[in-house]
Order: sequence, then C-alpha cells, then structure tokens
Amino acid sequence: MLLKVCDVAFSYDSIDVLKNITFEAEKKRIIGVLGPNGAGKTTLLKCIFRVLTPKRGVIFLDGKDIRTLSRIELARKISVVTQENINVPFTVLETILMGRYPHTSPLKLFDQDASTYIEDVIEKLSLREFLERRLDEVSGGERRRIHIARALIQQPEVLLLDEPTSHLDPNYKLQIMSIVKEFTVKNDLVTIVTLHDLSLAARFCDKIILLKNGKIFAAGTPSEVLTPKNIGEIYKIDVKIIEGENGEILGIIPLKTI
Repeated sequence: MLLKVCDVAFSYDSIDVLKNITFEAEKKRIIGVLGPNGAGKTTLLKCIFRVLTPKRGVIFLDGKDIRTLSRIELARKISVVTQENINVPFTVLETILMGRYPHTSPLKLFDQDASTYIEDVIEKLSLREFLERRLDEVSGGERRRIHIARALIQQPEVLLLDEPTSHLDPNYKLQIMSIVKEFTVKNDLVTIVTLHDLSLAARFCDKIILLKNGKIFAAGTPSEVLTPKNIGEIYKIDVKIIEGENGEILGIIPLKTI
C-alpha cells in the first residue's frame, strides 16, 4: 500500500492554501504533518479524503487516482477523524459500530466476523464503561477517543487523524498515539496525523512533514526535521531538544519566544 501526493495545490477563492505538495506515505508508517495554524494541515487531509478538490495535482492510492474511486470504495480504503465530529444522538456503541458501515449493509452494522477486532479496539481505548451512554453525555476528550475507535474498526488502508490528541489529558494523549502506532504496524496502515505537540510527533511519527504558508518547509525523520533552527523558523520559539542514547528525540521543551 502506497499513498502518493503529487504536486497538489488548493485555494480558497484567490487565497493559496496548499502549494506544490508532493510526498509518499508507506504502510506501517506514521507521517506527522506539522506547522502553525493556517499552514494547510487540515486542508491537506481534506484533499486526500476528497472533501476538497485540489486546484492542481493528483493523489494516488496503490497507483489509482482517488478521483476514480466511488464513495463506498473510498470509505473502505480511507477513514478519517476530523476536529469537527458531529454530536449525533446515538449511543457510544452505535457510534463506534458505524465504522463498519462501508463493509456491511445499512441494516446490519455489526459484523460478527469483526467482533474480536472491535472488542480489542474498545478495550485498548478504555471505552467499555461508556458504551451505553449517549454521545452527548460524554466529555469532548471521550468523544475524541470514541471517534478514533470508529475510524479504527472501519479497518481502512489509510488512516487520517486531524489533531487526535486535542482536548485529551496527558495520559490519554500517550494512550491514543501508542494505539495508533500499534494498529498502524499490526494492520499495515498508512497513517497521516496532524499534530501541534512536537514531542508526541517526535516520539511516534516515522516521518515529519513541516508546513509553512502552504508549502513543505522540511521533510524527513523527526531528528532531521525537528531541529532548533527549523522549529524557531516555523514557530518563532527557542527550544531545548532532549535526546536519547541513540540520538532519538525524547522531548522538545519550549524556552522562550523569538
């Protein structure tokens, strides 16, 4: 499984939001898309999921232009968790099971063949105690975990996560990213995630794409991209990089604005 984004550009009216975006994403790997607000991170995910149509460029999934896929084919291959999840009047369990919709009929959302996988996702995301509650009866952070569970049980080939750790306590941030990493490797997923937390990105992402004003400013491994110079250029802060014995980034500590 290979996702290729080739020379993608997108504009809102006359405002260029994405410019000449080109990269490849492979299975079993997490790509972190970073950058300040307005850099184009969410717009890029929307172009991949076909919510938005690029002004220029092509996105390929296993060599096939995603524009040629039907909506049901797209839903079987790509799942997404946005920052704008609708608070539907269903129970938590019903919401999670909607992830099976592309693989079943509308009247049979629960697929017995997938029951073990579904149970595994529910357990690992610590959602069992919420299953009978209505979605509007849980917190924003809990809803975030619920929608991530829905996306995972969709069993996609490509997983798109827009700020999956927002509104979460530190323990749940680590839990979410650990589970995303585990499922990405175990299920041969291509995972693309937007993040503001640089330390989480450094720890869990295999590749970083750093955006500035809609363009790729830098791309590579976390150690290659998340340097004090690059972070200062993009975020206008001085940072201290905490490294492990093998040079891996353990943490990024903001020191002051510049």
